[in-house]
Amino acid sequence: MTTVFEKVNQGGVKLTVFELLTAKFAGDRSYFEQEGKAFRLRRDWERIREVLDDHPVLEGFDNDDFLQAVTLASSLHGPTATTARKEDVLKLRLESYLQWSPKIVEGLIWAAKFLDGQHVHTASDLPYPKQIVPLAVLRVALGETSDAYGVHARIRQWFWSGIFGELYGSAIETRFARDVEQVPAWAQAKDDAVVPRTVEESYFNESRLHSLRTRNSAAYKGLYALLMAHDCKDWVFNQSFDRAHYLELRVDIHHIFPKAWCNKNDIPWEQRESIVNKTPLARTTNIKLSGNAPSVYRKTIERESQAPAALIDEVVADHQIDPKLLWADDFQGFFTARREALCALVEQATGKSVTRDVVESSDSGIEQG
Repeated sequence: MTTVFEKVNQGGVKLTVFELLTAKFAGDRSYFEQEGKAFRLRRDWERIREVLDDHPVLEGFDNDDFLQAVTLASSLHGPTATTARKEDVLKLRLESYLQWSPKIVEGLIWAAKFLDGQHVHTASDLPYPKQIVPLAVLRVALGETSDAYGVHARIRQWFWSGIFGELYGSAIETRFARDVEQVPAWAQAKDDAVVPRTVEESYFNESRLHSLRTRNSAAYKGLYALLMAHDCKDWVFNQSFDRAHYLELRVDIHHIFPKAWCNKNDIPWEQRESIVNKTPLARTTNIKLSGNAPSVYRKTIERESQAPAALIDEVVADHQIDPKLLWADDFQGFFTARREALCALVEQATGKSVTRDVVESSDSGIEQG
């Protein structure tokens, strides 16, 4: 082991977990005696990576993440404590890696399909990229049972609870272990099951919607995906945002009341940039709307879509928007109504009530405390 370590680390650079295990596995005598050659972890990972490349949402999933998932599955089914800590990943035996890595690959492919079902189509859309680790292990633990619609619904609840509770931002290794221990029994509604801590600890305040303004927030990306999952469609093309159309239409999240209009009408920047004033649209649709008031760009939608007004209202309403308030250019009425509608989406996804903590002022509608 020491000789292999020295060969790998000739440059004196601090090694990653993957590199350290590469050295450890290469020096496994039992494998060498059985196979007549050393095990090449890097080569094995390259093979696995080719499989994962078929799924855009897994683009950022790296070799250390993979080893963490293997360790999590191995320890979950072993005599020791369930763990995903780096120091315990380093204790992973080649025998265990060979046993669990194929199952993790299968779990990752399932996780990619699960995420696609939640309308998380690309790696950049992932609210918490590291949440893929326990998600894949849950598939390994549950097997095909994870596809039973009652079980699948609870996995979905756990997934969104972690996102809207913003619980995967720190101390995630401990949460990994706790989730893969608690979620399977709960998802199967077993008598002795406890509510997973991630579900129990999750909470969301209405006022948080005011501060969700960029993709840096997991909850921002989460609401973006939830809107698409509720079958909202593009305002001009009337296409659902499944993966194919999402990529083809170059969908992104755009202002509903355009920034230029908001600036001219003294809309507070907090409201202008809030997720409440944004929705998924095709890139070309957003360009067509330009900086015009909704009452003006409505005519553009009618002309470009050649659809009746009633159908356009229906398509807009599926974005959790009141069309009457939108076409009347009533920003404050629109903002209050849509904020409530987004709260309802979060409640439906997490199975928990959103705390209504916004007090309206007479002039701006911004929370007072």
